[in-house]
Amino acid sequence: MNIKFNLLGAVLLTFLFSCEDNNTPEPEPEESACQYGMQGVFSTDAPVWSADTVSILPYVSGGVFHMFSAPYAAPYWTTMQLSRNSDTCYLSQASADTLNYTVRLKNPSTAAGALASYDMSLHLYGQNKIATVSFIGSAAHVGYTHLKVGTEGAVSVPELVRIFEDWTEVSLRTNGNTCAVYINGTLAKSISYAGAIGRLKDVRVTFKGYGSVDYFRVTGLKGAKIVRNEFNNVNTPSQGLEFGW
Repeated sequence: MNIKFNLLGAVLLTFLFSCEDNNTPEPEPEESACQYGMQGVFSTDAPVWSADTVSILPYVSGGVFHMFSAPYAAPYWTTMQLSRNSDTCYLSQASADTLNYTVRLKNPSTAAGALASYDMSLHLYGQNKIATVSFIGSAAHVGYTHLKVGTEGAVSVPELVRIFEDWTEVSLRTNGNTCAVYINGTLAKSISYAGAIGRLKDVRVTFKGYGSVDYFRVTGLKGAKIVRNEFNNVNTPSQGLEFGW
């Protein structure tokens, strides 16, 4: 009887532990299991919000990313962003609260497909919050400009009224609880924020119309190389992304 009871008990315990294991949360993937690439997005808000995600390959030529031929009538926006195989994948162990995201870009008012007011925005997607800077080309619409981390920050910012007629370096820089935007290395605006953005998940740039990106680079404040794309060789599994180059 004791032997049978012990055997039955062992079976029950094994069953219970098996059930407990099946209910445990999925672990975060190992860094080596995370797969990053690039993608483009066409979007519109007329008559309702719609978006189409596309490969970047048809839109890279001569080392420049430039989307065109939107599947919507105006207004439309175009976005460069990263793709990843899991929402729990991060670009780096480093914090998005201490880094520099720089993009060389243009969105000229005279280009084919240009749309007033020539909006442009940069985005840092973190584990906890999103940092965003939004520019616009008309002072009459300054109310659409902002520099924010989460819901904190500044809106209606005159320093962010600008048309990117020619190639310009724009940087979104975080340092502790400060977020700042630089234009060709010159400070344009900074804000303070509470809490943490967390580990970096994604970087994006969005244009109203068809802007162009020559390159983007994400580095630590002391120069640590995190990720970049120069768009010189996008026929790779990561569509040209280079980590720790």
